[in-house]
Amino acid sequence: MGTVIRLKCDNGDYDKAFSIGSGMRYIPKAEIPEYLDDKQKFEFERFLTPDSVINQRQSLCFCKRCNEYGTMKVFDVKNTKIKHFTADSECGHKAYNFKLFGNPLEKDDITCPVCGRKLHISNVGSWD
Repeated sequence: MGTVIRLKCDNGDYDKAFSIGSGMRYIPKAEIPEYLDDKQKFEFERFLTPDSVINQRQSLCFCKRCNEYGTMKVFDVKNTKIKHFTADSECGHKAYNFKLFGNPLEKDDITCPVCGRKLHISNVGSWD
């Protein structure tokens, strides 16, 4: 189940919505490496076992290079504590340039990239 969240600044400088979470789409193990860069593919294949459970979700992220919020695919391998992030985000920068937010609705450190004030976060919908 996914959620549509809205990030809004009181100044009117920023107002955007993002779809985050996970849907009901099954992700075959063979499909995942196409999302990963070479280093991540190596790590993924190294830690994957036949009984691994893989979850894919869209997470809210902040690109430190673009100074902008966006979303990024995150793959969780459930029989390990390894998380795999896609190399390509919406803006095309690598994962190490990003700050990822687990559940933005519970965060208080999400600030406006324009004025620096705290953004208001609201749940405006859901998807499956």
